[in-house]
This record gives sequence, structure tokens and C-alpha cells, in this order.
Amino acid sequence: PHSAHIEICKVKGETIRRELISEFKKLEDYLCNNLTLVFDSEFLKNCPRERVIETLETASAFKGTFYFSFPVSEAETAANLIRSLEPKEDLIFQFEGEIEEKEKAAGIMVELAKLGHNILWVKNDLTPISQLIAVNLPRIVYKNKEANIEQLLLDLQPSLEAAVHACRQYRLYAQANGQLRMSDIPGCELIGLREAISAFCGQDKSEESFRIASTILSASREILHRLAGAYYFDIQLVTGYGRDFGKRFSVLDERLFPEIFGFLPFHDPDAEALRHNIPPYALLETNPGDSPEEIQNWLKTVNAGCDSGFLPISVPDQQLLTNLFDYNFGLMIKGEKDAASEDERFIENRGQTSLF
Repeated sequence: PHSAHIEICKVKGETIRRELISEFKKLEDYLCNNLTLVFDSEFLKNCPRERVIETLETASAFKGTFYFSFPVSEAETAANLIRSLEPKEDLIFQFEGEIEEKEKAAGIMVELAKLGHNILWVKNDLTPISQLIAVNLPRIVYKNKEANIEQLLLDLQPSLEAAVHACRQYRLYAQANGQLRMSDIPGCELIGLREAISAFCGQDKSEESFRIASTILSASREILHRLAGAYYFDIQLVTGYGRDFGKRFSVLDERLFPEIFGFLPFHDPDAEALRHNIPPYALLETNPGDSPEEIQNWLKTVNAGCDSGFLPISVPDQQLLTNLFDYNFGLMIKGEKDAASEDERFIENRGQTSLF
């Protein structure tokens, strides 16, 4: 089925409930995976509080991931609405735009995250992703016996070529069925970069690890752009989307490489329980024990190597978050209540493609 990874719906004062429901049903009808509802300043100022809350609650009744986007200039107004809602892992509250009062905005976002809400900040619009391709980077590293960066990049290229080919097939299908929009841009995500770097370097926090990560991202982006350019379309190397892919890949790799993970093989009677203890892979994601310097180094790596996206981070202190606003890439602050249970879920997102 033709499916966009992200669809955007702008909610205005004259938008009626029936129009919203038709947008929400795109998730259940497999027409998109994530839906972003954009509330502008006029809507927040002029519509009754009950109208905004009703829109949020109506959306939460549908299956799928919703992004509720507010101007960061209205962060305090939006926060008053968000506080009254029950945290849900499929509801993500996005603040968009340049931040003037950074300490105040950071305080609001940290507070909401500690209440259990997932908070996303982006300086500019997130690029709508028409199709998301995930590449299993740890598996490529595990199979790389040469243990050098040149061989790793050679082993990675066939997966990147397959990603570009999958995007081309998708676009040809959409074009043949009159569903191709010129604004549609496919994205490729290298799942499990931190895990791959740890396996490759033997450690995860040295300057060498950041250098290797930057090399992999920069080379991957160059390869993707070159191959896609031959077919006259664009593709972006993105970050921040693939937790469902990460879960699937980490379970797969545990089965294929149990000696690396230190877990028992799955044929053991107790092995099924181990599946819930394997954390999902992500492209780049901070850990609760990371120092402020490590978080900023990962964010610099993302800025240098990816075209768009955001960095998921554990709830930081207010001062650290204030400093992170100076970067161009977005930040996903994971809700504290949600963080412990999120890894246990296996989400099979529809309409996406995985390359093993």
C-alpha cells in the first residue's frame, strides 16, 4: 500500500471535527504512519481551551503516533493544556521555532517530561518523510571481520544501494497511481549506530568513537545522495524515527549473534523472557548516565552527519537543555514515566521498509 511516513495537518479555527477525523483515519487506513497536527498561535489564542483539549483527546482515540505541534512562543499556553492530559507514548508534543527565552522554555519542557510526556523541539519544520528505510548497522559490524573503517564502509554500501532502489520503486508505484507529490522526500536511517560503534571500537565514549561515527554518517550521506541523484530524486539521511525498527533488529541480532550479546540462545526455555530485556537500537540516543559533554558530542555528530531529524535524549537538567538549544538539530525529550516501559514494547509500524 502507498503510505507516507509523516503527514501534516494544519488545525485552524474553522477546522471542523469531521475534517480532523478524516485526517486521523489515515493512520488506521494505512495511508500514513505518523500524523502531525500543527496548531498556530491564532488557534491557541482564539479557540476555547475545551476545543483544543477536545482535539487532542479525539486524536488519542485513534491508533497511531501523533505529533501535536505548537509555536515555541506559545510554550506556556500549550503547557497548561498538556499538563491536564494523561501521558501516552504515542502522543508527542512538538514545540517549533527559534527560542528567545531559553531558560524559561527549558524549564517548561523538563517539567512536562518529568510528568511523563514526550516533548520534541525543532528549530525549523521537520521534513515530511514519504518513506523511511532502516538499515541494520550493528549486523554489518558483527559480520565485518577486518575491523577497519574502510571495510565497514564497503560492507555498508550494498544496504545503502538497496535503500535507494527501494525508494525508487516506491516513487514509481506512487507516480503510476497518481499519488506522487513533489514534496515527498524519502529518508534512510542507520539503526544502531551507538551499538555498532561500541562493537567496532570496544568502547562507546572515546573521541575515537565520535570520529568513527562522524565518518560513517558523512560517508553514508554522500553515498545516498550520489546514488539517488542518478535517479533524479533526493533522499535524506535522517535520525530519530526508528525505535520500532531498533527493537526488531536488536531481537534479530540477539538470535543471530548470542555470543556478542551474552544472552542464552532462544531455544532455551527461559529465552523468551530475555526478548523483553533487549533494548531497542536507535540511530543516536543518549543514555541516562551520559555526561553533558557526551550528549553535546553526540549532537555535534548528528549535526555534522545527517540531513534532518532529532536526537532522543533522557530528561536532562535545565541548564544542559538550555545549552542544547544552540544547535540546529531537534531534540526529543523522553517522558520519565514512559522511558522504563517503552523498551518492552514491540511496535510493528505499517507501511515502512526494513533492510536486514
